[in-house]
Amino acid sequence: MELPQGIINTCPVTTLASPASHLFFTLINTLVASQCALGPEGRYPPDYGNALHNGDEFDFIIIGSGSAGAVVANRLSQVKAWKVLLLEAGSYPSATSEIPAMYFSSHHTPEDWQYQMEPSKTCCLGLKGNVCLCPRGKVLGGSSILNAMLYVRGNPSDYNSWAEAGNVGWDYESVLKQYKKFEACQESNCGLYGKNGQLELTRYKYQEPIRDILEDAYKELGYYQEYSEEKPLGFWDSLMSINKGTRSSTAKNFLGPIKDCKNLYVALNAQVAKLIIDKSDKTVQGVEVRINDKILKINAKKEVILSAVSTNSNEFWNRAERTFRKLRNRCRNKLK
Repeated sequence: MELPQGIINTCPVTTLASPASHLFFTLINTLVASQCALGPEGRYPPDYGNALHNGDEFDFIIIGSGSAGAVVANRLSQVKAWKVLLLEAGSYPSATSEIPAMYFSSHHTPEDWQYQMEPSKTCCLGLKGNVCLCPRGKVLGGSSILNAMLYVRGNPSDYNSWAEAGNVGWDYESVLKQYKKFEACQESNCGLYGKNGQLELTRYKYQEPIRDILEDAYKELGYYQEYSEEKPLGFWDSLMSINKGTRSSTAKNFLGPIKDCKNLYVALNAQVAKLIIDKSDKTVQGVEVRINDKILKINAKKEVILSAVSTNSNEFWNRAERTFRKLRNRCRNKLK
């Protein structure tokens, strides 16, 4: 079918051709059409970054839109009287990030901070320079966009130890209720996992022949029991943050459904440079954020919530320490 002159169809339809070429063109059409279906257009909140002005005020400012930040933004925006600003240093997720088998393709791209660990004598020995990569998400949805999609809550003893250390409400029984609220297990037998939340989960069963060999080995060693978080020893067909063949990221599941929310403002390519702290009472009053090479001061009436990856702050201090050492060595050399 021909389109009127001047109109371009960006998502192709099936074409008519001979059998061999038809198969080829059908494949190309499917790939291109899938990219249109998986792309970010219209799926996420609009970018409010260019509309921000110096001195703007919000009730809450959330730094980082990753596995935690997207959930926090979703929950806070449910109170319609609150203005919520979500700041993300990256942009929208690519279509490639939606395809589970291609998650390695997101590493070393603009969606990744592209961190590298320090050389080690005890690990990463099979890698060049004994240096491991440390992919972290620089994108709406954070590392939930480029991780391996294994869903694990964590060991209950860790949570209980945090509660015993004085962190009220962090015991496993308490946090389990919160997990169940946002989990959306798609399996018939979900056990202790929630089914009515936003994060879609499916179970993956490894089909390779080595599975049977490993199960026999578990039996021989006496470990043949089904893994659970209450009894973390044995085998387990893992739950994955995948549904209907695509990745279940926090951007898709927690920000997508509220993309038209009037009190949620999402600023992309917005990297926070500094927290604004009141020197008199030591409280955080707002942030300095870099957008389009401009530094803006944005104020928070209630709270600033840090949900950004901790690596950046650590790297800042590491660089400062290295700079200090260099300057100290130069001074020593001059004194000699």
